[in-house]
Amino acid sequence: MWREWRALRALHAGPGRWLLAATALAVLAAASAVGLVASAGWLITASGLAGAAAALGAAITLEIFAPGALIRLFALSRTAGRYLERLLVHETVFRILARLRERLFRRLAARPFARLLRLRDGPALVRLMDDVGRLEQVHATVLIPLLAALLAGGVFALLAGLLAGAAPALAVLGALLFALLVLAGLLWRRQGPEARLALGSNRHRVRLTDLLSAHRELQLADPTQRQRQALAADAERLDGAEAEGLRAAAGADALIQLGFALALIGLLAWARQAALAPAWLAMSALGLVAAAGLWTGLGPAVRRWGGIRVALRALRPDETPAAPDAAAQPLPKPCWQGRGLVLRRGLDEPPVLDGLDLHIRPGEWWCICGPSGVGKTRLGRLLLGLEVPDAGELRLDGRALRHHSETTRFATAALLEQRSVILAASLRHNLALGREDIALETLQQALDATGLSDNRLTLQTLLGEHSRPLSGGEARRVALIRTVLAGTPAVILDEPFRGLDPGSRQRVSAWLARALAGRTVILLDHEPPAELAWDGVLALSQR
Repeated sequence: MWREWRALRALHAGPGRWLLAATALAVLAAASAVGLVASAGWLITASGLAGAAAALGAAITLEIFAPGALIRLFALSRTAGRYLERLLVHETVFRILARLRERLFRRLAARPFARLLRLRDGPALVRLMDDVGRLEQVHATVLIPLLAALLAGGVFALLAGLLAGAAPALAVLGALLFALLVLAGLLWRRQGPEARLALGSNRHRVRLTDLLSAHRELQLADPTQRQRQALAADAERLDGAEAEGLRAAAGADALIQLGFALALIGLLAWARQAALAPAWLAMSALGLVAAAGLWTGLGPAVRRWGGIRVALRALRPDETPAAPDAAAQPLPKPCWQGRGLVLRRGLDEPPVLDGLDLHIRPGEWWCICGPSGVGKTRLGRLLLGLEVPDAGELRLDGRALRHHSETTRFATAALLEQRSVILAASLRHNLALGREDIALETLQQALDATGLSDNRLTLQTLLGEHSRPLSGGEARRVALIRTVLAGTPAVILDEPFRGLDPGSRQRVSAWLARALAGRTVILLDHEPPAELAWDGVLALSQR
């Protein structure tokens, strides 16, 4: 529990003053609401008694201007406090979330790239949105209302004790203590089930995202809709757990109101014996009722703490983002030496690579070829340090590859993966991703040389789902140009000609020969492209 409170406190390190101001306004609005009802009860009762006495012929003087002014003050402060509180709470939440997102993205950027590659776009986004969404409401629906109800009730108990005696104060304090105990019991009972519900909801949304992305394949491969039925059964189970939590929260709310009702009954019984003045009794009783209203809805909010704990553990806002790499070191030469390299699929399967030796010198062009499944892609990732060999040693410029930082490795070699990523941006931004210093003439020459300009594509063409769609071959050429223009001393190209017709393949090969002259090239494909000259060919075979 201490770990979660420490993480929650870390969220307030930046906008702490905003949070204090919002809490103070919430307490002011809550205390004004209680004071408004209590003072109105006193004035109405006193006025009624004065009128009854006057009807009986008694002469009574009643000062109504001061209580009336107090009622107006409470009404104005409640309205203004509640309005300003809403503004400050929203501003505080926005500042907290902005700071949280910045820290999250800085932490993600500092993670090893191999770990980032294991994150799938849809599931990672779902989990991130769910966890941030749970933290978004913790201040507005839990912490600030709870503090406001507790402090406003305490202030009213103090004033009631000073004006009407000890019994009203004890009744209010007893009801407050009982309410805290009920919420503590709800928290203790529900934090485990709520945490499991939050994790189950995350998994359910991830699974739903996967099924939606593969709905066309499922329509053909799963005609009995077993996947959909399993998903519906999972949703029904989660709905049942949610309903159970709502019932527990509603029971807690009812218990809290019962506690205030019992306190009110006790107050009335004491007033009858103590002969408390009717006006002060009305003030105490109605103020107690108003204080009870401040606790309405806190049960459903507090029962979410289990899910909030899950979000705090996942997001870890108290974790300091890693510092950026130190000053750049001289880049190593793009030459690799591998000895006895072994890569396995699983513990009980034969290795994909078994005792492989290789030596790639600066400026050489190598083709690593073979049928699907022989380990070409994994070998390319191994050369960049995205995978670790199960055995053997791999060196970059005479130094063990693992001793080179990730920044150094990525500055030495650029990787074209099999997946062609296209951003929702202009073609220029897609080609010069991360290299805004590239001249427009260079980009246009690459378009012309690879044949993309023949397809009415310009640097200003907007790409993306709702803009100009790209064919598989066009997307492949965009990704290839982006990799080549990265300007690294070496490039690793994984099936760069996928989706290209023979004519486009010839043009792209000629452009590669010119653009990559003098650089180290490692090409992964099923067969060595005959259009290019190779210094070495490494043929892998099935085992």
